[in-house]
Amino acid sequence: CVAASTLRSCTSSSSMSLDLQPFPPRLPPPPLSPLNNSSYFSNRLQVNILQRMSDARYSSSTECGAQWNAGKCWLESGWQGVAAAGILAIRHFNGRNGTYVSAFGSKELLQCDKRINLAIVDTESVPASGLSALIESAIDQQAPTNIIIGAARSAVSSPIASIAGRLRLPQISYWSTLSSLSDKSLYPYFMRT
Repeated sequence: CVAASTLRSCTSSSSMSLDLQPFPPRLPPPPLSPLNNSSYFSNRLQVNILQRMSDARYSSSTECGAQWNAGKCWLESGWQGVAAAGILAIRHFNGRNGTYVSAFGSKELLQCDKRINLAIVDTESVPASGLSALIESAIDQQAPTNIIIGAARSAVSSPIASIAGRLRLPQISYWSTLSSLSDKSLYPYFMRT
């Protein structure tokens, strides 16, 4: 489950273990937080996966080293594979399919009413694109983001974690390795898998 606290709210069983770090304790939300929106407490969670699919640091096909198309350096298919794995995990969670994660098919989770809406966001491997996606989702009153997964690069995760922390928005990175991201006084809602 992407959100360990969500799974805990759906089950009273303590025998289920997903080896996820718990979220930091919830503080009262700030006045303009996207978490003030009642959708956070409904049965739908909005999860944004910040994924590297292109690399804006390269401005020509000569520099790119991968596939240059429509003025953009597209990364190798392995990067899209990471996004595909996230999509599959969300589909399995929503479908209560325990093929790869047995807890998704458990009796407890079958009784859970939580579902995850997913958006894949190409960070273009640069902080500005990731921050832009965060700002857009923070002001979207129809589907405000509840959880951020990513980004892969520490250079992208760090500025996002700073703002997400102020918004009390959990961020779980699957790849960022910068040691300062572990400083809870700077990044209180940042976690790693």
